[in-house]
Amino acid sequence: MRSSPLRYLRLLFVVLPLMGGLLGCDAIGGPSKPTIVITAPTNGAEFQVGDEVSVLSSANDAKGVIRVELYVDGVLYRTDPGGGSGLAMFQTWLAEGPGIHTLSVVAINEDGVGSKPWAVTVRVVDDGLSPSPSPTTDEAPPPTATTAVPPPPGTATTPPPTPTQPPGSSDAPLITYFRANGAEGSITVDAGTTVTLSWEWERVSEGHLDPGNVGLACPTMPCTRNVSPGSTTTYTLRAINSSGTAEASVTVEVRAGSGGSGPDLVVDNLVVTPSEVEYGTSMEVSVGVMNVGDMPSGPYAVLWQWGREAGEVCEWEQPSLPARNGGTLRCTVDEVVGVAQPTVATVDSRGQVDESNEDNNSKELTIRVYYPMGDPPDLYISEIRIEPAEPVQGSSAMVGVRIHNGGDAEATDFNVRWRSAEPSGGCDWHVASLAPGASSWQQCEYTYTGRGHFNTSAIVDVDGDVAEADEDNNEERLAIDVVHP
Repeated sequence: MRSSPLRYLRLLFVVLPLMGGLLGCDAIGGPSKPTIVITAPTNGAEFQVGDEVSVLSSANDAKGVIRVELYVDGVLYRTDPGGGSGLAMFQTWLAEGPGIHTLSVVAINEDGVGSKPWAVTVRVVDDGLSPSPSPTTDEAPPPTATTAVPPPPGTATTPPPTPTQPPGSSDAPLITYFRANGAEGSITVDAGTTVTLSWEWERVSEGHLDPGNVGLACPTMPCTRNVSPGSTTTYTLRAINSSGTAEASVTVEVRAGSGGSGPDLVVDNLVVTPSEVEYGTSMEVSVGVMNVGDMPSGPYAVLWQWGREAGEVCEWEQPSLPARNGGTLRCTVDEVVGVAQPTVATVDSRGQVDESNEDNNSKELTIRVYYPMGDPPDLYISEIRIEPAEPVQGSSAMVGVRIHNGGDAEATDFNVRWRSAEPSGGCDWHVASLAPGASSWQQCEYTYTGRGHFNTSAIVDVDGDVAEADEDNNEERLAIDVVHP
């Protein structure tokens, strides 16, 4: 049974300022900050000394990315021109010197604002030599560093509609197709429109979707994931196994000024990390918010609700959001309980903003909570027994409630309650532990003060302390007649 107490939830708000720089991080409002990810090579890739390493990155910014900088071990290696709000950048690096090297990229937009660097670590080896580690850094690289060897020119390219299998191994992963709303290459939609990404792949042990390096699970084919970009975005699918990596990209073009007259707030994105979380561990929540309209929004609130109870939420109070601006809000859930849970993010949750479109304020995502050793417990009541079957008014009767655990894991520290159906009165028990497949009787004495027909009831896991496989079978009822002495 789920529970609303807030003890399960400690909100660590990383509320990104909307109209300025209270924190040095992405902001809703203020100057646009680009994003960039490296899609190749992957972390841990190995190259020989003298190899020409291809560095492929995907950059996005609403105002346009004007250049991409490639750094090697924190030193600027090359700068290449960009163009457009979403692009794929192809750059090369000559692998010199054995050891561990960090490759990082930074995207610069038309305002001169740089993205946070995205870095991968690779190993360069020389036959007969043991690689020695080189210093690495995750900090923003120095802007004026140069290299003595001029690199070949880079090119900004349109992402390919379909991938190719990495050469050299028939065991490498294969992406059969990657589409947006059934189309390959690119599609054009209004801001806030839900787009279905679909794909099929083979020989995949690990999958990711960029932007965001979001982990993917795909139990059945075709695989799907819904997105709602607020600006033009290139989505890159990566399929990985021990033999290599396959990639495919599609671009979702967002029409400028499609929000109508007035403000129009949308939930641009909703990501829960990890998407399948282990019971009792933590998860991170990211809610992307966008004003796709043509006027500032004024103050508004954002609400993220997890599970069935209204008490389990993250909530943010936000100042006015300029037209065609957006950003990300984050919080942390420290202790995740439950099983498959619906999560819903809602912008303007209190209806403070008069919007041109009031029907696009929410986005829903279902997460799976799993037990590390198998399926969770399942508590239910199989019987309520009262002796005598027709209690006598004013005389003591014996009440018994039989509980079962029909799940595959132990249930611990939960409460059981029987209610007599009189205005007040009943019995409560605490159960420390109930093993999988086990049952237990809870008993008490009770004396009815009234007489007539009573609908008694018993509930197991009254306070919702146990995450169960079935949360809807915790209650049982028994009708009795209390007779005159």
